[in-house]
Amino acid sequence: MIEARAAIPDDAVIVHDGGYTLLYQLGYFERRSRDFLWSSKFAHLGTGLPYAIGAQLAAGRDRPVCLITGDASFGFHIMELETAVRHSLPVVVIVNYDRLWGAEAAAHVEHIGHMIEVEQAFVRLDKVVEAIGGHGEFVEEPGEIGPAVKRAFASRKPSVVQVVT
Repeated sequence: MIEARAAIPDDAVIVHDGGYTLLYQLGYFERRSRDFLWSSKFAHLGTGLPYAIGAQLAAGRDRPVCLITGDASFGFHIMELETAVRHSLPVVVIVNYDRLWGAEAAAHVEHIGHMIEVEQAFVRLDKVVEAIGGHGEFVEEPGEIGPAVKRAFASRKPSVVQVVT
């Protein structure tokens, strides 16, 4: 969160989504703008990308919009990337990629002693957005996060920065 915050423009509209990813944002992501969206108690996981697209339409194509989300929540509406590409909406999505339904995994272990169907197969989300016509970045080291996020904003395309955690 700290590396991402350093690379996101201060005037960006920030959209929050995800279970544990949202908790990390609330704890470690400094809000520098008063413009942020999250579903709170009004929706479920996965609302982030539709919210970000709506925010980009409302804010205009010149104001940065950034969604920070977990991989499982992002998966709910991933094909909305095609909507963003089709309408030239330069939304930047930073995905906390741990291949796990994190909150559910912890609950499974706590209550039944093992996980049941919460692990995900490895998917290159950066390649998915590229196949649709957007910009992708794949990050495995903390020091790569900032430069990748800056390149995503500079591309002026719908972008996914996949951060392996």
